[in-house]
Amino acid sequence: MAIDTDNNPAAVLIDAPAVFQVAEHLFCAYFFIEITIRFLAFEYKCDCFRDFWFVFDFCLSLYMVAETWILSLVLVVSGFGETEALFSANVLRIIRMVKILRLTRMAKLLRSIPELGIVAKAIGAAGRSLLVIAAFCVMVLYVFALLMKQITDMVQETPADPSLIGDFATVATSMNTLLLKSMFAESASFVYSLAAWHPIFWPFVILFILITSVTMMYMLIGVMVNVVNSVAASEREGSTVSLIAQSLRQVMMKLGMDPDGPLSKQTVTDLLLDAEVAQFLYGLDVDSIVMVEMLDTFYEDIMEKEGRQMNFEDLVDALLNLRGTNPATVQDVKGSIRILKTTFTKELSELRRSLLGEINTLKLDLRDAGDLESSGSEHDAG
Repeated sequence: MAIDTDNNPAAVLIDAPAVFQVAEHLFCAYFFIEITIRFLAFEYKCDCFRDFWFVFDFCLSLYMVAETWILSLVLVVSGFGETEALFSANVLRIIRMVKILRLTRMAKLLRSIPELGIVAKAIGAAGRSLLVIAAFCVMVLYVFALLMKQITDMVQETPADPSLIGDFATVATSMNTLLLKSMFAESASFVYSLAAWHPIFWPFVILFILITSVTMMYMLIGVMVNVVNSVAASEREGSTVSLIAQSLRQVMMKLGMDPDGPLSKQTVTDLLLDAEVAQFLYGLDVDSIVMVEMLDTFYEDIMEKEGRQMNFEDLVDALLNLRGTNPATVQDVKGSIRILKTTFTKELSELRRSLLGEINTLKLDLRDAGDLESSGSEHDAG
């Protein structure tokens, strides 16, 4: 694109040098074939419009086809020679501006390089914070512009640099001066000139620079770093979820299990004890043995809350919650207490049932022993 912009002055393709025409046709053919293959890959063609990147690439390819092939074909069939004579200067200017849309091809890099996508999403997520900081900067500019204008009116001395008087002639001019000569330029000569005019300017200008160029910039960097970390963590979490779901589905299909139906305890147990799954979960810091031991609790929770068996989504969610890298929360503590209570109640119930069984057995044995003793006594008496 840079070479085309620097060396191709033609507004339309048929007036461009041959090398640029060949390159444009090759690029157009490549993108057209790519979008066609991607469209044919959809089992249900209507689903393609639910894919944002497919729609984006389709619009880009449509624009390229219209510019490269359709427009060129129309001009050639119409028999026009030099298109510069066909269009007015305004139309040619519009055509050249429309060619800026080619820059949208750069968006493909967002998919090729995930880090660029993270940065772009971070900028979008930080948009509100950026607007707030920009608004605060404007407020600071306005306040200090008023202050500088009033000081300029009060000071009687003539500055060494006469242009400073014009720089602060009005509030708007003062804001422009502070913005261009202080925030976005090397401020030393500006501060020296003001200080040479009158020392009272120095502390106010320094304070302004500290607030805007130092404090605000570091705040902006902090906001961006925080947002980038949040977006990166979200992207990593999404990648982990996709990896777990995809890997488990592949193993389940290999073992003849149905990932789309309800999962019984035995099915989940067999899946978690599979060597491939256990090794995969170990890499994600998930103990499959602990998961197997807690299956009863998970199934009871799902049955109590939703009245159904565990499905594939519940299994993935449970595995994500059992990662050793997860920070402990109050909800986790409450869940642990609830599990302990449930386990204790269950064990106590089983112990009570066992004791009652033993007591009943003992009673029967004692009764049988008493009956034998009484029958023996009667036999001796007879």
